[in-house]
Amino acid sequence: MKTRHLKTSLLLPTLLLLASGCAETPAPDEAFKIQQDSLDAKVIYGEDNRLENYQASAKFQSLAKSTVALIKKSSVVLQAAGEYQIVGKNFGSSRNLCSTEPFREQTSAAFCSGSLVAPDVVMTAGHCIRSITDCESTQFVFDFQVNADGKEVKSVSKDKVYSCASIIHTELTSNGADFALIKLDRKVAGRSPLKLRTTGEAKIDDNLVVIGHPVGLPQKIAGGAKVRSIRPAHFVANLDTYGGNSGSAVFNADTGAVEGILVRGETDFKSQGSCNVSFTCADNNCRGEDVTKVSEVLEYLDLASEEPPVQSPQEEVFTASASNVAIPDNSLTGIESKISTGASKPQGRKVLVKIDIAHTWRGDLSVELVAPSGKKVVLHNRTGGSLDHLTGVYGADLAAFENLAALSSEAAGVWTLKVSDRARADLGVLKSWSLVFK
Repeated sequence: MKTRHLKTSLLLPTLLLLASGCAETPAPDEAFKIQQDSLDAKVIYGEDNRLENYQASAKFQSLAKSTVALIKKSSVVLQAAGEYQIVGKNFGSSRNLCSTEPFREQTSAAFCSGSLVAPDVVMTAGHCIRSITDCESTQFVFDFQVNADGKEVKSVSKDKVYSCASIIHTELTSNGADFALIKLDRKVAGRSPLKLRTTGEAKIDDNLVVIGHPVGLPQKIAGGAKVRSIRPAHFVANLDTYGGNSGSAVFNADTGAVEGILVRGETDFKSQGSCNVSFTCADNNCRGEDVTKVSEVLEYLDLASEEPPVQSPQEEVFTASASNVAIPDNSLTGIESKISTGASKPQGRKVLVKIDIAHTWRGDLSVELVAPSGKKVVLHNRTGGSLDHLTGVYGADLAAFENLAALSSEAAGVWTLKVSDRARADLGVLKSWSLVFK
């Protein structure tokens, strides 16, 4: 019989370093929890600089007001009084933490963090929200924190809880850019969008502060960090962050502008006798924490203020005739489904793939699109761990593993979708798929 924990070893090596915040989700959905556990990746560098919101300076408390916790809908429960109760689990017992570990008696509820970057737009990590299904199962909650009296916020008013209206863009590149922009169901009341760096980039030794929800805990503000190195799409810093901090805004401590989004890093915990403690490193040791540069996000943020485009009359949609095709278990061959575009002329147009696969462990799946010329693009490469199903549109709300733009020069003909299940036990069905040319 397959166990949930064994399957996490099948994730891609780069994704094992992602700081998905699923590490501390209290939702009853075990599949969601295990994916998060497998993607934890953070550490304490030097001193532990994490502070409660009320312990930080007024400057950073103001910035924190526009940061947000991403919590599963099942853990944000509407009460008769009209407020939402935040349901979590005890951090210490869930992690078997030693008695010396900070915050061990607090509640873990968030799976990722985010920040308000437009009146109705939240920025987070791409691996936190990869599909519209992920987005619609998430609530965006402000002020999940510890108050000045030392008491955790257990419930919040309706004006602090928002839902997903749409995904503006989500992107997850191996060892590169990792971000998502989410349009909320309404404009956020009483909070200002954060200031973003719009020119230049962070420099080595710049002072940094991160605000988010480490291991799903109430909001923490952690300073005392610096930029260690610069890469094309991200920089590396010695930030005190954990799984759950994924998507956290990383600020320039001097200017208050957002420099980037926390996305990847070191291991969270290590064993110490019969219990666990935070993994610690000297400030200049270990791999460091990866921060996607905010410059990667700016062009997509511009879309947030634009009206949704009117569907072009030139858009063409082709749907496969075969439906509800069973996917063989643990088979490299898998299944093939074909669509002929006939006399259509997709050449030079954007190619999108609408897909609906029911499968109880999408980390088993490999999905590939083959163009008439034989050119191939991998849409899904065994990511997502134990999350269920693949539903959405690659090139829109789903991020393809390889860029679909490579197929824009293809002419009309027969297109083939290949789906294979590369592991035992969980079964699935290709319910339907379509090609969209825009």
